[in-house]
Amino acid sequence: MIKKGDTLIEVTLAVGIFSMIAIAIVAVMSGGTVGAQTALETTLTREEIDAQAEALRFIHTSYIADKDSGNKNLAYVKLWKAITSKAIDFEENKGIDEDAIVKFTPRKDTGGCPRLYTDNNQPDLNKRFIINPRALGDLPSGEASDSAINTVLVPYNSKFQQAQTYPHLIYGSYKSDANLVEANNVSSSLYSVEGIYIVAVKDDKTTKLSEGRDATTTSAFYDFYIRTCWYGANADEPSTISTVIRLYDPDAIKIPKSTEPTQPEYHVNKANDTIATIKGINGGYSRTFTKTNDGGAYVGYACNTYPSETLPKYNSYRDKSYVGPVLVSKDSNRAVGYKTDQGSRTYSGSINYYGTTYYYSSWEDWMQIDSCTNAKNSLANAKGKSNEVYTWNERLTSEDAVKSAAKRLLDDVSK
Repeated sequence: MIKKGDTLIEVTLAVGIFSMIAIAIVAVMSGGTVGAQTALETTLTREEIDAQAEALRFIHTSYIADKDSGNKNLAYVKLWKAITSKAIDFEENKGIDEDAIVKFTPRKDTGGCPRLYTDNNQPDLNKRFIINPRALGDLPSGEASDSAINTVLVPYNSKFQQAQTYPHLIYGSYKSDANLVEANNVSSSLYSVEGIYIVAVKDDKTTKLSEGRDATTTSAFYDFYIRTCWYGANADEPSTISTVIRLYDPDAIKIPKSTEPTQPEYHVNKANDTIATIKGINGGYSRTFTKTNDGGAYVGYACNTYPSETLPKYNSYRDKSYVGPVLVSKDSNRAVGYKTDQGSRTYSGSINYYGTTYYYSSWEDWMQIDSCTNAKNSLANAKGKSNEVYTWNERLTSEDAVKSAAKRLLDDVSK
C-alpha cells in the first residue's frame, strides 16, 4: 500500500533552505549589533574628546582672566603654566621626529594600540597627559596648592593603558574583594585612563612680548593633539579618533606701541632750532648743529670709533672717535636734515621699525673727540635724548653706526 508524504530529498532541501535563511538572519542581526556597538563606542569616544577639549579651553580662558593679577599662585595661572611646560618644542628637541608626533596612524601591522603604551619608538611618551574634569571642578577659584594642580593635570603614568572597551576615564577605587572598579563612584580620583591621551606641541617660532631692546619672547600658540585608540567589536584593525585644538598665548598678542612724539623733549621741530653744540678734541673747537627745515624729529646722540680694517690706510677717520646727533623721523629728508659751518646734510638712509618707515640723518660733520667713553661731556645745549650717548662694544662703519643708533633711539622713545 502506497502512503503519501515527504520524501527524504524534500525534507533535506527544506532544512537546507531554512538553515540558509536562519544564517542570513543571524548574520544581519549580528552585523546590526556590531554596527550599533561601534556607533555607541564612537559617540562615547567623541564625548570624551570633547570633554578634554572643553576642559583645555576653560583653563585657557580662566588663565586669561587671572594672569594680570600678578599672583603666580592662582589656580589657573599655575595650571596653564604646568600644562604648557609639557609642550614639545621641536626646535629645542632636535631628536624628536615631528612626523612621529603630528601624524597619528596606528595600524595592525605597526603594532596597533598596544604599541602606543610601550617605550619603543614613542618619543612623546613622557610628554603625554590628561585633564581630570572632575578634579577641575573642585579646583579653587583663588590660590591652589601643587597637589591640587597635580590632581587636575595627570601626567603619563601606569594609569594610562590600552582601552578594554572604548577610550574613557575610569573613576573610583579598586575593590580587592570583588576585583572590580567602582566605576559609578562620584569620586574625582582617577582609577585608570584607557585609550586616550593628549600631546601638546609648542609653536617653534617665537613672538615678541614687547617692543624695544629688552623685549622677551614666547610661543604664539600651543597645539593640543587629543588621541584615542581602541579595538571595536570583532575588529582586528584599531579604531582611532583624534583632534587638535590651538590655543593662543595671550601674552604673545602684540599691541604695537606708538612711536609718535609722546615725549616733546625728544624732539626738534623748527628750522634753525639748535640741536646741540659739540666740542672737539681736548675741548677745543666747537661746532653747532641746527635744524634745516620745519618738521618734527626725534633726537639722540651717538659716538663711534671707526674700525681701521674698513678704511683705507691713510683715511683721516681711521681709529678715531666721532660724536654727533642722530635725527629720526617719518618725514624723509626735510625733517632729519641739519646744518653746520660745513654745510647742510640730509638723510642718510631709512629703516623699517615695526611696519613703519623711518628716515635717519647723516653722520657727516660729526666732531672728533678723545674717546667715546667721555662723549657726553662734549655735548652742550643738547636737545632731545641728551642724557646718554649711544656707543657700541664693536666698531661699526659710519652707516651701521648711525643706523643702529636710530633703531635704539626709536626703542627708547617707544617705551
